[in-house]
Amino acid sequence: MRYLVDTVALVRHFTRNPNIGMQARTVFREIETNKDTIIVSVVSLMEILYLSEKGRINVDLSNTLERVRSSSVYGVDAQKYVDDLRDEWS
Repeated sequence: MRYLVDTVALVRHFTRNPNIGMQARTVFREIETNKDTIIVSVVSLMEILYLSEKGRINVDLSNTLERVRSSSVYGVDAQKYVDDLRDEWS
């Protein structure tokens, strides 16, 4: 199964924030054993960029992209745009 992740859920998961919703917590916990995929939208990546630049979250775009690319459970809905973002903001 493929899950489109919400920005808030992704940020809370990456920062180990306990205020993540029960359904999201379950998906993130079980994703590797089920061979499912979490899709991260380009919009979520832009939100992470914006919020990190404003100092509102403790995750930045570079770290997010690194985590997404280094794991087989994550996918991005528009890989070309992710590559362009990474090159521009690295």
